[in-house]
Amino acid sequence: MSSPISKRLDPLEEVPKKTKKKDASQKESKEQRQLRHRKENMQRYTRKAAVKKKVFTPKHVITVDTSKAKYNQDIVRLCVKELGWKEYPYGKKDGSCDIYWHCNGFNDTDVISGRVNKFPGMDELSKKIELTRAMETMQFLFPDDYTFYPRTWLLPQQLTEFAAEVNLKRRRHPKLKTTYIVKPDGGSQGDGIYLIRDPNDYMLTHKSHVVQEYIDRPFLLEKYKFDLRIYVMLLSLEPLEIYISKEGMARFCTVPYEAPKVKNLHEAYMHLTNYSLNKHSTTYVHTENQHDGSKRTLSSVWSKLDSMGHDSDQIWKEIELVALKTVFALAPELRVEYKAEIPEEKSGPGCFQILGLDILLTEDLQPILLEVNSSPSLRTDYEKEVAPGVVEYIHSPVDLDIKKPVIMETLLLVAPKKKLQMKQRRSNRSCKKKQVDSLCVPVQDSISQSPPVTPLSCRYLQRDYTGYEEEDEEDHHSDPSSGTESDSPTPSHSYPGVHSPDEKVLYQLYPGRYSGVYDDLRVLERTADIFLKCLGVRSSLRMGPTGFRMFTRKCRLTTNGLSNAAVDIMFIELHRKWEFLNPDRTTEAKKLAQLDFRPRECLCFQGFLEAVFTIAKRKFRGLSRLDGVAALIDYCEANLNFGRHARPTYLPKVMMAEAEDRLQQMSISKPSKYTRLTQSDHFIEFIRQRNKKKAEQEDNLKSDG
Repeated sequence: MSSPISKRLDPLEEVPKKTKKKDASQKESKEQRQLRHRKENMQRYTRKAAVKKKVFTPKHVITVDTSKAKYNQDIVRLCVKELGWKEYPYGKKDGSCDIYWHCNGFNDTDVISGRVNKFPGMDELSKKIELTRAMETMQFLFPDDYTFYPRTWLLPQQLTEFAAEVNLKRRRHPKLKTTYIVKPDGGSQGDGIYLIRDPNDYMLTHKSHVVQEYIDRPFLLEKYKFDLRIYVMLLSLEPLEIYISKEGMARFCTVPYEAPKVKNLHEAYMHLTNYSLNKHSTTYVHTENQHDGSKRTLSSVWSKLDSMGHDSDQIWKEIELVALKTVFALAPELRVEYKAEIPEEKSGPGCFQILGLDILLTEDLQPILLEVNSSPSLRTDYEKEVAPGVVEYIHSPVDLDIKKPVIMETLLLVAPKKKLQMKQRRSNRSCKKKQVDSLCVPVQDSISQSPPVTPLSCRYLQRDYTGYEEEDEEDHHSDPSSGTESDSPTPSHSYPGVHSPDEKVLYQLYPGRYSGVYDDLRVLERTADIFLKCLGVRSSLRMGPTGFRMFTRKCRLTTNGLSNAAVDIMFIELHRKWEFLNPDRTTEAKKLAQLDFRPRECLCFQGFLEAVFTIAKRKFRGLSRLDGVAALIDYCEANLNFGRHARPTYLPKVMMAEAEDRLQQMSISKPSKYTRLTQSDHFIEFIRQRNKKKAEQEDNLKSDG
């Protein structure tokens, strides 16, 4: 008699195929047959249930993937929960979340839609060496605007130059004893940093370092050295949108500061402000009060400075400019990295990122940029050893008060606008319903009951997060025509204690407050488009010799002293120079090995910029350094037909043709005067005369009016 379990067959089950009869020794027993039927039925029923059970997320719900947030997951989860959004801590199977919060970088996942909190290449660009190169490039063109970054040398490549500079300074000022600070290129949390006074004290290792002039006269509070952690949010690259947080963090040393001497150069708790170092000090003070302790809020520092008679508003305005110019310096190469990773013809996610700028105040309260952190710590707890070998994580109210508003408003800024509007309407209806219900309470009960309180998520969602540039526009908007900033104070930051949900913490720096004032600092961003246009291999970060020849040929640069042979020699010299300075970022050995199994000579973007500077110096001898580079970029854009872009094309290709015809006619009619002029010189003169005629016509129209 057969078992009842074996008779429970599914009508949809396929008829099993006929198989050969097994031998008597291979026949399965009754118990084995029952077990096999039970297992098959369970698998079939589980598969059917999985098909029927489909979880549909409502259209208005904003989804956040925190599967790769790691130690940032706690604070992000808290903000998502208060906003009423949907979190996927283990990821979503179809990969269709609105926001992806990652910890390591952009390349740790395959995201095809939504917004990711990392830009491709930002981790590399924020390292000490790449940041120094970006700053030196901007200092080359704008020496008066980039004085906030200290003098820096790259070691061991520039060790000879560094030693020569120190010896020269000693001969000129024998009594002056300058201290230098050595930092590893990829170091973090203060690891590997030390002070030296002699180049011979540099410890040569297999790692690359930067050495900077040590700020030996910092501004002190309560006899302690401190620095400021400023949070800057880069919302997008095209168009460029930069936000800054009014609240930040002040990190104090744990040993009273003294001027650097030979005896105290090893005192890390005195000279280094890194939290990861000072938290191990016995004098580190953990407190819930924002106005004392080894970690404080930025607003408490401003109130302290105001009580001492200093102008904190003016200091904050200078810090804003430091943040703005720092992003301008990183933007050109960041555009190359972004377009190489996500080309225009390829669908990909949008990007945003929170940066942490470490700024030190000098004795005269001038901000100095120390470094840029692409992944600033967002933890809201700290470790405490309660017993030998036993560590306990304790909640930090100061960290929560600083970091939670930044993340909350960042999420709201990057959320889909349609879903956010739907969420706002639903929240408004629920809030109004609660108010109506409270009005229907009987008179005898209404006395004892308090009025309804709007939920925290509703108060956040009812705010307008798209009009930051209009905030206090009459008070602190700069006048682009005058080229100077308004003397009116910036938004007040004298808000002690916990921030209320109705108060904005993030506000727009660019293109809001400083729109049109510092646009000339973005001239190198246009070279990124030229660089990408002339690349031989798409989705690459390096330009080969063929691409460099294409650049000079398409831009019509191989004339009047710049031959094809000179172009090849220039490429070889620049390749050797930048290969020596940073081989890891130049050759891309791993990627090239996958393509053709042999190394190839390639030029990085910084090397391409140096080529642009060299060509501009040759072609536009009569102009200044900045004007020559700008004229060369205009000339290249005109020949590359960049008129389809949103920005105006200042020099169309038709004008270049007219200038060439005019040059040819004048060289024939007056050879003694115009044979000495090169094509580029005459081109400049033609544009100057044209602008002069336009200005005269405008003046005549104004006088007639």
